[in-house]
Amino acid sequence: MSTAATLDPRSARVSPSFTERLRSDPAFQAFTIMRIAFTVAPILFGLDKFFNLMVDWEGYLAPWIDDIIPGSASTAMHLVGVVEILAGIFVALKPRYGAYVVAAWLAGIIVDLLTYSGYYDVALRDFGLLLGALTLARLASIYDPPGLRLSRGTVLTVLAVGTLGAATVGATASAPTASAADAMPGHAMAMPGHSMSAGKAMTTPKALALHDAMRDLWQAHGTWTERAIVDYVGGLPDAEAAIARLLENQTEIGDAVKPFYGAKGGAELTKLLKAHINAAVTLLVAAKSGDAPATAKAKAAFYANGDEVAAFLHGANPRQWSLKAMRTMMRVHLDQVVGLAVDQLEGRYGAAIDLYGHYIDHLLDMADMLSNGIVHQFPARFR
Repeated sequence: MSTAATLDPRSARVSPSFTERLRSDPAFQAFTIMRIAFTVAPILFGLDKFFNLMVDWEGYLAPWIDDIIPGSASTAMHLVGVVEILAGIFVALKPRYGAYVVAAWLAGIIVDLLTYSGYYDVALRDFGLLLGALTLARLASIYDPPGLRLSRGTVLTVLAVGTLGAATVGATASAPTASAADAMPGHAMAMPGHSMSAGKAMTTPKALALHDAMRDLWQAHGTWTERAIVDYVGGLPDAEAAIARLLENQTEIGDAVKPFYGAKGGAELTKLLKAHINAAVTLLVAAKSGDAPATAKAKAAFYANGDEVAAFLHGANPRQWSLKAMRTMMRVHLDQVVGLAVDQLEGRYGAAIDLYGHYIDHLLDMADMLSNGIVHQFPARFR
């Protein structure tokens, strides 16, 4: 090779700088945008697993996954957060490899969502993100050199991400924390003893509407139950009308859950609740007649039905409505119904009135437990 050829500047190819590529290469522009996006998003989502500012993340965890992961659902979400933060950092440093990690992680999230009813729209969105992560990986095979060497573009990307992340965290920290409930008097989603699991309560208009509707239904349940007991024990002519209205209330409660558990689920709940009312009527008739054996048999059937209602609710929402909690909830309710009937039969009217207040309070707690559980199970429907 001649000296002239060696010294000819046209024979040397100088790689364009990061800034030049960013100005002139559309593919490199796309690579940089996606690299920043798939760095910032996992890190922010991961951080929010510890604060639940965006949404209650535990609501997305399928029950079967919660069952096999040691510890609580909250602990599981914290582990998820750590993985997502590390994945975002990996993409910032080496998108050639980190993008595949994010794609695999998104695939796991999609499996979780597809096995948990009500989140198919979110699963479809995450599938789009998975395709984006794979696209980033293919672009990175051109623009991110193999190995662990960090390019100037990597350093600039990390600095840009750090600046953007700091600005986002600062904006979130300084944002007002007042919820929709603060502006809507009469709404209190987080009831004492029945908070919406470990995450913050969702107080969107849709969530508040369900909360209020469920309270109305269960308060009516208590009102018509007490009215039916008083009328039947007192031999009043409207006893049958009161019982008929009480049975209608069970249909209304079943209809209220159909949007979440389907027509079949709503019909099954109505069937169980009507059996609950009929069992209560049978018990009341036997107790008023003084037939001790019939009363004992009817009482056993009454409580057995309560366990069936508890089992149904647990099956519909196993993570939010544990079987133990549902059985306790129903047992207190049944004890109070029996107590109201006994007080009326034995003429303890003052005690019956006092118990009625506690009875309604418990029914409202039941309503809150149910509405909160539904909101937690289907958070995407209440945004």
